Amino acid sequence: MRLYHRTDHADTILAGGFQDGEGGYGTLNVYRGVWLSNVPLDANEGAQGSTLLTLDMPEEQAAEYEWIEDWKQYREFLIPAEVVNRYGPPQVAVEV
Repeated sequence: MRLYHRTDHADTILAGGFQDGEGGYGTLNVYRGVWLSNVPLDANEGAQGSTLLTLDMPEEQAAEYEWIEDWKQYREFLIPAEVVNRYGPPQVAVEV
């Protein structure tokens, strides 16, 4: 499955791979990983950054880390960087 990640740190990611981010993401818990989605997201969905990266990962692998929110029209995943980097390096997506 094709996954997308919007960022302002594309050069760093392309040179050395993804690194885990950390946050509560609207919960009382702390989570670590890389946010990815099945469609390109932008600031309207909370994805910040000027560059859109893409990579392909087996859907079964991504599904283990799906962040399910039934009201959303897209799928999101919070995947450990160690897992994401197995399927890289990512490519810069061409947006139309």
